Amino acid sequence: MGPKKYPSGHDKLLKRRKIEKLTLSQKGALDKFIIKEAKEVQEGKQAVKLLKNYLRSTMSQERLNGLALISIEHETLQEIDIASLVDDFASKYARRMSLFK
Repeated sequence: MGPKKYPSGHDKLLKRRKIEKLTLSQKGALDKFIIKEAKEVQEGKQAVKLLKNYLRSTMSQERLNGLALISIEHETLQEIDIASLVDDFASKYARRMSLFK
């Protein structure tokens, strides 16, 4: 006999009792975390929708997806040093010919 596909009523009751045993502060923190995560997802969806409406006619899909990702991950973007990233990219993918050596 394999693992249960659906939890039994007894399993649900045990889970409920475990949750009830959490201290008030733990339960409050858990509730805040869940609410915050849902709110961030909703804000991300709204940002993508606004970007798509504004830029749909002037940008390719690849650039639009890139901008949407930047908008959603704006906190991570703040940690990146853009100047060093541009310098690294320019040194690796330089197409300019050196005419005056």
